[in-house]
Amino acid sequence: MIMEHIPEPAANEFDGKIVVITGASGIYGGQFARRFSRLGARVFLTDRDLVALTALKAELNAEDRIVLHAADLTSARDLEELSRSVVDRLGIPDVVINNAGIYPFGGLFDTPLETFDSIFSVNVRAAFEVTRRLSSE
Repeated sequence: MIMEHIPEPAANEFDGKIVVITGASGIYGGQFARRFSRLGARVFLTDRDLVALTALKAELNAEDRIVLHAADLTSARDLEELSRSVVDRLGIPDVVINNAGIYPFGGLFDTPLETFDSIFSVNVRAAFEVTRRLSSE
């Protein structure tokens, strides 16, 4: 996958660094989590699917460096709780990977406005909000 083409950083380059990954239970989010965990980072994983996050955490086998937080990134309350949880549990992040995204099938002109609003809310607004909230803490 995509991470296979990225050179491996020095073994200790991310020791103790705080990395936040949204959409962590998806294909790319899981790859990011595996890579940063292997490099010694303290990883904060968030997604709507707590069951999938829990399975990923078990796979990573780094219990002391992984924090899970289920959140709906379209919810203002969840975004506030997410940013507060990151800072309270780990501190100000060194890296934020806005990986969460939805990709419905169909043509642009066949997309209902409600679907477009959902796509924009997750793919654009949530990334902006997560970054803004975590950089201003």
